[in-house]
Amino acid sequence: MRHSSSLERILDRGAATISKLIVKQFRRALQLEKLVIHVKASQDKIRMEHYVPVHPQVVGALKLLVDRRVDDELMFVYNSFAMWVKRERVPLSRTASHFVLGRPSEIC
Repeated sequence: MRHSSSLERILDRGAATISKLIVKQFRRALQLEKLVIHVKASQDKIRMEHYVPVHPQVVGALKLLVDRRVDDELMFVYNSFAMWVKRERVPLSRTASHFVLGRPSEIC
């Protein structure tokens, strides 16, 4: 039996949360001075309310994604989110790389 690493559990938690975010949360975040998405405890796998910063380079794409959508609609179908992240190649600020979704066991 294979045991999950701490990092794998964190990534699984992120995927579970992403699948529950709604359009209204992104619309609100885009109106704030400091761009953050408020994640409710009910949307988090471990029931922890928190805020997620929005990278400035994805603001334009998020504006297009919320345009003409209903507030209570799910923002992402997780698989489409994973494909979007792969296609957009969101750069990381402290390394010459880009953000990648996945499990550490797939990377190592």
